[in-house]
Amino acid sequence: MIRPCTLSLVAATGLWLVAAMAHNAVAADPAPSAAPKIDAPKPEAPKPDAPYPGLKYKMPEIMLITWAGWPEKQEDKEALAALMKEKGFNAAETTLDTLEALRKHGMYARLGVPEMGVAEKLRNDPNVLAYFISDRRTRKHFPALAQMTRDFEKLDPTHPTIINNRANYNQFPEFVDVVKPTMLVYYHYQFRPGEHQERNLIYLEAFRKLALKQQIPLMRCTDAKQPPGHLRHEHFTSLAYGVQGFTYSPCYHFGFKKEENGKVTPTFGEFFQPLSDVALDIRTLSPILVKLKSIDVVHAEPLPFGGKKSPEDSWVAISGEHTFTGIFQDEAGKDFLFPVNNDPGKSHETTLRLKGVTAVERMDKKTGKWIPLTVASEGDRGVVKVTLAPGDGELLKLVRSAAK
Repeated sequence: MIRPCTLSLVAATGLWLVAAMAHNAVAADPAPSAAPKIDAPKPEAPKPDAPYPGLKYKMPEIMLITWAGWPEKQEDKEALAALMKEKGFNAAETTLDTLEALRKHGMYARLGVPEMGVAEKLRNDPNVLAYFISDRRTRKHFPALAQMTRDFEKLDPTHPTIINNRANYNQFPEFVDVVKPTMLVYYHYQFRPGEHQERNLIYLEAFRKLALKQQIPLMRCTDAKQPPGHLRHEHFTSLAYGVQGFTYSPCYHFGFKKEENGKVTPTFGEFFQPLSDVALDIRTLSPILVKLKSIDVVHAEPLPFGGKKSPEDSWVAISGEHTFTGIFQDEAGKDFLFPVNNDPGKSHETTLRLKGVTAVERMDKKTGKWIPLTVASEGDRGVVKVTLAPGDGELLKLVRSAAK
């Protein structure tokens, strides 16, 4: 089985099939005869700055997507899927032969280009997350990727496609305009040498706005092999900016070994436990967080590179070195905050001064229970202090008076 997260191979495979179906073909090997040729739909041109009027997929959960080397027997596949779920993951980069094992444990399958031949039969399948098309493509490939996206959308209009691009290419506004993606996915390994850690917040804000404009989910591929504080920083800064899914490099987290008696035992990597701890915390937050809409993100002074100060007339004011907060609303218009520690190496306290707020509760990431916090009165604002572990974030639910 080919590792789906082997970037060069996946990229080549994606372009191989894109070329056969795109009007603006990318030079590559001929496509297999099983891949159908489909005329792209021709919707009316959207108005300037209007979102693409096609698929508006909503994430069912905050996605934590892993990869595995799968055993052959169905019962062994199911045992491996059970271990994934136990360790905090809810989706896998995989193929159709493992879909039923994932389904048994309420997990999702991130499929790929080879499934195009059966995509029509997967319409409305609750355990299909998306179809992966390609990786690391630049602007010369955008017309071909747009064609591929429309082809999949015509076959299966209920699931999005994934085209994973490198943030450091700085071509995402053009990518969104040309391709009209149905899910926005980027990768930025911020703590790796040469990957421009200082751009993390700039990228997050840019992608937050692009996803909101298109009304599509935002996912990020990040570095799985980092110390605990750095792992939390990668995830919780992203969540505060509205990211709703994560893929990883390295992505190989699960496997299996055969004992001398032929028994198959599921396994996972040695560096994996800190990532599992983060995944389990996010899974607890997911039922609430996945339903929230990102409204804004504001930072305490001194402002970090890419950070934005809260406006003077805002109902949210924040202070506390290295802290910031995402501002969210649910469908009923209720307010939530997601304060985060932007320092992966040291705990910090943040102070939130919230106009018109009378009560604040924090979700316990271990139990999922809402815990009341102390709210001090300061004029027309309620003042709340929250201590944030290195790189960590907290989900807060607010109760406010009628007037903001």
